[in-house]
Amino acid sequence: MAELDSCTSTVNGSLVVVKGENGKKATFTNAERKQYQRVRIDGCVIENGSGKAVDWLLRQSDHGDLLIELKGKNTDEAAKQIYATLESISTIIDERRSALVVSNRVPKASGTAQALQMKMIKNKKCKVRFLSGNRTFNFADFF
Repeated sequence: MAELDSCTSTVNGSLVVVKGENGKKATFTNAERKQYQRVRIDGCVIENGSGKAVDWLLRQSDHGDLLIELKGKNTDEAAKQIYATLESISTIIDERRSALVVSNRVPKASGTAQALQMKMIKNKKCKVRFLSGNRTFNFADFF
């Protein structure tokens, strides 16, 4: 696992954006221009080939840590990536934690994603939200 600082950038613009390789992105409003730490997890903190990982961790000291997976269609895989990331970086992630999956579609009510979602709430104390499309979010709404 790489050093967290080498994978982190501090941002405080009016919009905080994280982008994925597949054209997906998540944008967060930041009217008060608070400082956010944007941490690249997949391919940096958790190096390529070292296991499943989410794309980003967005950290804001007033609220907590938000794990972000920017996915095409495979939301079951996204849920597994969140769980694996929580396992891998449990010692460096805030106890106030949530996760966001931005995908082309929201998963059906039955399926692996929901089972893993319940498991994460119970075992990892991490609420997970699945939302479709590139949108603008309020970071505080996830906590």
